[in-house]
Amino acid sequence: LTGEDPRDPASRWAPSFVVEAKRFGIRYERVPNRRFEVQWTTDASDPGSWRFLDTPANRPLLARERSTVLVEDQIDPSAARLYRVVVYPP
Repeated sequence: LTGEDPRDPASRWAPSFVVEAKRFGIRYERVPNRRFEVQWTTDASDPGSWRFLDTPANRPLLARERSTVLVEDQIDPSAARLYRVVVYPP
């Protein structure tokens, strides 16, 4: 879905992570004609617990060209969060 070659170890789509004072961010490359969504949970063992991360940078968007996006979230010291990026076909 991200246009990479699964047979080539050098070809990969990989988000990176940014941690600052009270903010956490996921940086990834948008690929044309795909929609990306960052989701979060506090319980990865429960498949129904994943939630849309409601921030302006995470709004639904079908990109026209490759671009890099940073989706940030506030760090809540009282609860650990797990994140994932879901890629949807056109």
